[in-house]
Amino acid sequence: MKRLPAILALFLAVNALPAQGIVFETDSWAALLAKAKSSNKLIFLDAYASWCGPCKKMSRETFTNAEVGAYYNATFVNAKIDMEKGEGPDLASRYEVGAYPTLLFIDGDGIVVHRSVGYQDAGQFLALGKTAADPTKNLGALEAAYRKGNRSPEFILAYLEAKSAVGDDVTAVATEYLSKQPDWSTDQNLDVIMQYVQDPYAEPYTYFNKEKARFVAKYGEDAVSEKAGSVFGQYLDSHEDLPLDEIEKLIGVVFPEDKDELRSMFRMRYYLQAGDVENFGKTAVEHFNRYPSDDPNELNQIAWFFYEKIDDKAQLNTALGWALRSVEMVEVYQNQDTVAALYFKLGKKDLAEKHALRAIELAREKGEDASSTEELLQKIRG
Repeated sequence: MKRLPAILALFLAVNALPAQGIVFETDSWAALLAKAKSSNKLIFLDAYASWCGPCKKMSRETFTNAEVGAYYNATFVNAKIDMEKGEGPDLASRYEVGAYPTLLFIDGDGIVVHRSVGYQDAGQFLALGKTAADPTKNLGALEAAYRKGNRSPEFILAYLEAKSAVGDDVTAVATEYLSKQPDWSTDQNLDVIMQYVQDPYAEPYTYFNKEKARFVAKYGEDAVSEKAGSVFGQYLDSHEDLPLDEIEKLIGVVFPEDKDELRSMFRMRYYLQAGDVENFGKTAVEHFNRYPSDDPNELNQIAWFFYEKIDDKAQLNTALGWALRSVEMVEVYQNQDTVAALYFKLGKKDLAEKHALRAIELAREKGEDASSTEELLQKIRG
């Protein structure tokens, strides 16, 4: 074969077509379903929102990848739809899109066979597509196999991983699996509890608390604390308007070692959020008397809340003590401002003026805005 002249080879290289990423269809949803059905392909749907940062990052970095484009263009009917415009809201409701980006793989009958949530790089996204296209591995196939009674350990572990990856609560599946395991202390079963059990009232979570030292030894103190916090937060999110007594019961279940202090703290914050000033003031005083804080920011914050919301003089004097303690620990503009405000509310104008002037001085040293304290100073002198 005759070799190309060097200049011609260079010209061809410079003018080569750029690598192509995913080509997204722009037809209506009905047309996309019809195309998927006639071609016996799945639809890949990028369910995004215009304000979503990770969505933009995937569009910019992942969807433009040449290898991703080659695979997805050959394998799927690709669609990219803003869930807040046009057909988007109806699709978001139909497919329960609650986070962005949601990556859906849907057959020609409109049934989701696989899905994922969140940003993925090119390698992760390719692996996702290959799993979605495999009728023995995608989530739809796994759920069908589970319904038909497949309970082999290998299958259940794959099913747990797939369901958990899309944000589904798999506690019931994990609990059923563990109920047939004679020893929960194996590495694999500890992983199942740590990764997949989210119901604080499920038996495996009781085991998690009972054997906490075992989990700390394997995963570390921070990971175990994060696990408990995640279980608590998810339970609250999924049980809106939970009454205070039920929240206190939940705290005891999730955080048995620290339940008294955490109940006290949560009770205080509960009343604050509910706008119950009387109970907020009472519980806050009780909490900080029983559990003194060594955090100057926390002390200053709670003292400022009292300045804004409390009129009882005894409680305001208690708050003043917290603010002064904060100043003793670390003197900054913010806590001196709080001290000045509390003295003013208590009618002690000389002391209020002294601390307001000090707060303004500290703010100027740091280049901070002291206009609110200057306004307070005018009121003090007025």
